[in-house]
Amino acid sequence: MLIESNTLLDVSYRVVKCTSTPQVHLLIFNENVYDQTAAFDLEITDSSTGQKFTKSISFSAKKTTVYKAMCDSDASLNTLKFDLPAGYNPSTLSVKITLKQ
Repeated sequence: MLIESNTLLDVSYRVVKCTSTPQVHLLIFNENVYDQTAAFDLEITDSSTGQKFTKSISFSAKKTTVYKAMCDSDASLNTLKFDLPAGYNPSTLSVKITLKQ
């Protein structure tokens, strides 16, 4: 898990290989009793090479609902998955999250 915000949004990630390109898949759990937008920046760093990039995410989350990107998830969850750039080693990644309130 990356973080839980003070607005009761949990964010976690995993790296999977659905095809030949590894992807980052996010899980968002809106524990709040209100619908809200999960808005945050992810900074992904390959600690073996020092390469890094930032990905901005904005996702509308219904109250008390879990959203989990999977290889075969429908298009509504495409915002929650993205390819790692070539040369990134999935086993040496670190991820930093910055919430936008």
